[in-house]
Amino acid sequence: MCCACLYAEGMDVSDEMHNTLKARAASEGMSLSDYIKRELDRTLERPTMREWLQSSSDAKPILVKRSAAETIRQLRDAL
Repeated sequence: MCCACLYAEGMDVSDEMHNTLKARAASEGMSLSDYIKRELDRTLERPTMREWLQSSSDAKPILVKRSAAETIRQLRDAL
């Protein structure tokens, strides 16, 4: 995917960004297009902050007998 292709897709990419992406792709032995696709795939594997916050707020609380600090102290003292 050349810089002109990124512009054609509606992405306003600076020459500096294009050169950086191209260099990173080359350092991994990948075409720029494949590198960008892989990076997009990696981004899509993770939830957005909004998605993560929503799923966190929907989660049921876990009831524990000790606080996290107490558990850490116990584990640290066991060393």
